[in-house]
Amino acid sequence: MALEKLLGQDRARKILKGHLEKARYHHAYLFHGPAGVGKSTAAREFAHSIFCEEISQGYCGKCVSCHQFLTGNHPDYQEIEVEDRTIKIDVIRELRRSLTLKPFKSLYRIFVIRQAEKFTREAANSFLKSLEEPPSYVIFILTSDNRKLLLPTIISRSFPVAFNYLGKNIIESYLESKIEDRQKRKVLSEISGGSLGFACQLAEDDNFLEQRKELISLWSKMDRKSFLEVFNLVQWVEKEWNGDYVQFFQLLQYWLRDLFYWKNGQKQVILNRDCADLLQEEGPLWKTEDLEKALNLLDDLQRGFDRKINRRLALEATLLKINGWRQ
Repeated sequence: MALEKLLGQDRARKILKGHLEKARYHHAYLFHGPAGVGKSTAAREFAHSIFCEEISQGYCGKCVSCHQFLTGNHPDYQEIEVEDRTIKIDVIRELRRSLTLKPFKSLYRIFVIRQAEKFTREAANSFLKSLEEPPSYVIFILTSDNRKLLLPTIISRSFPVAFNYLGKNIIESYLESKIEDRQKRKVLSEISGGSLGFACQLAEDDNFLEQRKELISLWSKMDRKSFLEVFNLVQWVEKEWNGDYVQFFQLLQYWLRDLFYWKNGQKQVILNRDCADLLQEEGPLWKTEDLEKALNLLDDLQRGFDRKINRRLALEATLLKINGWRQ
């Protein structure tokens, strides 16, 4: 079955299955949408299906091409990933040199470029040259968590396939094989924010739920005038999560989002429902417009983390500013 591992993305699956049925492919695809919802899985499943020698609308898992793909040895398939927070010009130069090589075994050579929004400016411009006049046997599959950060010309030359947040029921059902505790599955599916990848990451961390509650407690009870409490919070993140700022950002954004919905009476969409008492305590300290500003500021800072900045200082400065907006 084509794209059998892709959960909850019916529209994307339908589009890609249509291309497989006709065996007519675009030279470049852009799989875009939130992190952790199946873009990389879809890219691999799509490529695998194209390579299969026996089945036109999926893959058999038994032919030589399938065996090579499943063991990570297919000669016509390559994945390019972020290294040190970016995709650099040297990587794209090497890619462009390899494009002159025709397929070794299949009709196509397929290149998957994950998190394409992490191209440096030079790398993006270099890749664009390959995108404008690719060899007929090349298929590019780009994935992006934020396509707004891509060059408009890259977007316009790629066939877009949108991926959406997953439903909580899909995530909770998937976690059944990993977590016996039903309450834990429910909490993780709520706070995953529709990202299966994030939910699976959290499921592997036995201490996560306790750390999350401690984080929310530390944040919600901070004094708006206390510089020391902000510094202590950042130090706590460094200690407990080894400086895993990505996870910290996600959890703090979810909490501020919950405060926003609590202020607007939309309690049915709150994620951290097991922390309702802290929402009751902290909610009155905020104005809706300040919560919006805080969420936007965190977004800006998170994008800035892709550049070479002093992360800890930038985080402390941002949290001091946000904390000062409490009433």
